Amino acid sequence: MRQGITLTKLRQPLTIMDWSFVARGSLPLIILIVLWLSHGTWAFLSLFYFNGKKVFSLEQLWVQAPVILFIILGAFSILALGLLLKRRNLEPVWFQHLTANYYGLSLVWGGSLVGSLNLASGAVLMGAPLIGFLILERRVVFFAFIVAFTALLLLNVASALNLIPYAPFIRSPNEGGDTLLWTHSQLLMAAPHIVINVALAALVLGQWRLREANVRTLGLTDQLTLLPNRRAILMQLRRELSRAHRQKRPLCVVLLDLDHFKSINDKWGHPSGDEVLRRTSEIIRNEIRAGDYIGRFGGEEFLLLLPQAAPEEAREIIERIRLKLNHEPIAVGATTPIHVSASFGISWACGSKPCDITTILAAADLALYRAKERGRNRLELAEKSCSSPKENQKTYPRVSVENHFNLGKVTNARWWREFLIGILDWTPVNKARLIAGILLLISVNFIATLEFISSIHSGKIRVDIQTARLLTDLSIGLSLLCFFSIWAGRYINIRWPGSRWYQIFVLQMFGQSLVFYGYMLGIMYMHTGIMLLCSPIVGFILFERRIVLQVFFTSVIGVLACSYASAYGLLPYAPLISVGAPAWQINTPFWTLLTYFICTYILIVTFILIDHVLGRWREREAEIRVISITDALTNVRNRHSILHQLDVLLETAIRHEQPLSIAVLDLDKFKYINDTWGHPTGDEVLRVTAKALTKCLRDGDEMGRFGGEEFLILLPNTDLVGATALAERCRRSLEAIELFAPNKAAVSISASFGIASMENASASASFNGDPEQLIKAADEALYTAKENGRNRVEAVLVHD
Repeated sequence: MRQGITLTKLRQPLTIMDWSFVARGSLPLIILIVLWLSHGTWAFLSLFYFNGKKVFSLEQLWVQAPVILFIILGAFSILALGLLLKRRNLEPVWFQHLTANYYGLSLVWGGSLVGSLNLASGAVLMGAPLIGFLILERRVVFFAFIVAFTALLLLNVASALNLIPYAPFIRSPNEGGDTLLWTHSQLLMAAPHIVINVALAALVLGQWRLREANVRTLGLTDQLTLLPNRRAILMQLRRELSRAHRQKRPLCVVLLDLDHFKSINDKWGHPSGDEVLRRTSEIIRNEIRAGDYIGRFGGEEFLLLLPQAAPEEAREIIERIRLKLNHEPIAVGATTPIHVSASFGISWACGSKPCDITTILAAADLALYRAKERGRNRLELAEKSCSSPKENQKTYPRVSVENHFNLGKVTNARWWREFLIGILDWTPVNKARLIAGILLLISVNFIATLEFISSIHSGKIRVDIQTARLLTDLSIGLSLLCFFSIWAGRYINIRWPGSRWYQIFVLQMFGQSLVFYGYMLGIMYMHTGIMLLCSPIVGFILFERRIVLQVFFTSVIGVLACSYASAYGLLPYAPLISVGAPAWQINTPFWTLLTYFICTYILIVTFILIDHVLGRWREREAEIRVISITDALTNVRNRHSILHQLDVLLETAIRHEQPLSIAVLDLDKFKYINDTWGHPTGDEVLRVTAKALTKCLRDGDEMGRFGGEEFLILLPNTDLVGATALAERCRRSLEAIELFAPNKAAVSISASFGIASMENASASASFNGDPEQLIKAADEALYTAKENGRNRVEAVLVHD
């Protein structure tokens, strides 16, 4: 089956988001096992091969080893439980709650052993929930994050008040530890979290983008001719009309209709008709100019857009296409070559006046109607250029970031939600301006923080006033640079909305500024881990992956350079808070409060942004998925979707030895309706037909638009008698429709039905499991109904 081959190629690849509820819930446990094994391996190597006793406590290792083993075995046990649930096809929400909380609390406890204010804790605190938003249920992530964050805060407060020891497993250089090995250990404990979170975010979001692009392509492509479908070509027409008016250049619109196509279907069958449509589309595509557009507008109708073509030039192009169709008979299998001709209606917009889609299509349809009246196989030009009536002329406000900002609305929560979920539709430059705005907020917040802590002294932490003043001046300069970037971006967005250099500049400024702030406060502390992971994960959602990876790698290089320069004494460690001695590993109450003050607002801003943007992404993907399986005119399944559904139902029927029936129906004398009252009336006939048929179907039945005026109905677990009765009910329902043309003339609607039914596919020797066999049998029954006078039901049983 040719269509079947096409569908197989277009099916979506399996992604992490397509995994079952339990499978996605098991992923955090797999990551947890990998993390614990990597940490344990480094601790073992450090103690026994790198003389790590100056940094790691051997006594604590033996004390905590049973707990670590228990955590790993517990993770394997929960994975076994998940496997059991999957085999029983159970999808309980509590399983994701169990795995997410087990993951979070295990890492919080592990962080308390090596310092819960360190780089790794920040990486976990930022990375884990952001990845959770991608693979788990939203409510699960929020609950697990609140639990883990509360546990981490309580541990930090307890250690700050000396109720429990801080980092009992690792000694800082202040306590006689080896500085270089301590630096190695801090980086290597954070590295698995950073690598896994960034890699997983890149993978999931990359799959998400690819799947969305594939689904969008399916939703905008006609699966028979592989041309843009009605929805896509109308979208392009809207853009071309706007461009023609803006540039004051002409645009020609051509509506093409194959002559006597109904007789081709009736004489040689629908497969031959399908091949004629495919070959016709290839011929037209080869004859139009580069920059012209063609799409399938209806059954045997095509719509051509000829930008910057005057009517006489369009006439030459169309005449060339008409002659090409006449002189190239289409060979279909072993049958006699089929001679094809077409009628063309041309309308145009001169560009000096605005024109809407309805007006220019109506003019092209009227010209096509004249071509049909005057003998077919000819082209006709609209009598005058298209210009919309004044009441139809609308002006649309320019969409930009500035339209979103209104001081009178910023206190409205609904406005903020609409603002956040609309970010995905912004241009790349406007997204970069948003990042510059976030950095501006961070720098202003840092200035306020410096002013607050400059005169504060608390235990071991004393702020270097001179460094604080210098950092304040640098933060003011950064704020001005951010403001200038936002202002300049407004004009860059007008001329180069996809400017790559502007995106790279802003993102590099964001990443390196966060690294600098992290260095001033201590490159190995929690805020660095949060800042280091916040940039790439947010970036993957808003920007191209290669741009984000460039920024991420330079940020990692900056962190490594600052870390080892401090370890070797080339740079002071945490120059803002190191007075007298480097503040390698501190946990006083003031420092704990300051760390949470700096980190919490970054977490809140990032989580709110990610939650709303990903929420909108999920909604948009769902909308695109609906579009990809829906016919734009009738809102029932399109050809691709209904054929895929036939594959699914046929496989089910064979496996369970159930009957399956299909019905192909064709509207009688539909060509006459189009030729007499025009294509708008024909479109309305198709819409009301789809509605009437939908009302007649039972739960579990499926229907889709199979061709121009053809529909395919799938009737699972229905034998020949039941299918015939349902088709008869549909036929009578169509007869009862009352529809009037624009001239008030009554439009009668009727259809012929061809039914093919298999009683038991697995027991039938003549049925090979190919859906094409069913469709061909139904098509032959439809042809019999047409021969016997139309408006009737004919059925055939596919049996031994």
